[in-house]
Amino acid sequence: MYLGLWLFLFVFSFLLYLNKYSYIKEYMLVISLICLTYVIFQWFYALMIESSMLGRYNRKVSSSLVFGFFLFLLSEIMLFAGFFWSFFDRIFFVSYATFDLSYFNGVELIRWYKVPLVATIVLVASGFTLNYAYYLLKIQSYDYSILFLLITETFAYVFIILQVEEYLELTFTISDNVYCSLFFLLTGFHGMHVLVGTIFILVTHERVYLSHFSNKKMIGFGLALIYWHFVDIIWIFLFFFIYILNNWDFLYISQLNSDTFFYSI
Repeated sequence: MYLGLWLFLFVFSFLLYLNKYSYIKEYMLVISLICLTYVIFQWFYALMIESSMLGRYNRKVSSSLVFGFFLFLLSEIMLFAGFFWSFFDRIFFVSYATFDLSYFNGVELIRWYKVPLVATIVLVASGFTLNYAYYLLKIQSYDYSILFLLITETFAYVFIILQVEEYLELTFTISDNVYCSLFFLLTGFHGMHVLVGTIFILVTHERVYLSHFSNKKMIGFGLALIYWHFVDIIWIFLFFFIYILNNWDFLYISQLNSDTFFYSI
């Protein structure tokens, strides 16, 4: 109940703040976010205590938690599907074929083979290292599992730093046009999920260190692994459609515009 209440207050305040309502102040967002974070932390802490120390979670309870987690992932998929739907609707709109670009002239073109490609390699590599950490835990190699968890966390930090640097170097804003709005929405929400996934992995790392998992009881680690692969897959879609596809379209239509210009002369 408290989780739903603070989540509603945070989202509601955030939407009003984006629409520049004067009675919504920054401190209201901060308070609701702090309370939401505290409730989530207490919830997961209670889950960890009940499962690892009190042993109250039998197979039925564990199955219900896994089922709830997959329902949560389904809601996340629907969230990103809505954003991608808006993006595709703009890209494949009829006016787009008549040179009405979603990526308008004068905006700095983001080269997919520079920072985005490096970020993609880093994130995909983190998925492999996390997979290997999971495998090492299954064969009860705890020390090496912790080592590969550390490597995964390092990759996650590098990805977040790369995305922040990219944001700082951009010359357009979220309010410039449709493409810019969708770019920041998709990459921003994905970055938020990477941050949540990093926290998930940090908690998993601590639990491995405290010997909360065994080779037969490691549902928490498995859920963290699935969530991180979900983040990987979303980024691969983002990388192809937001970066590569727009680069190709931008360069192709720019060439058509250039040819048309010289022909008219």
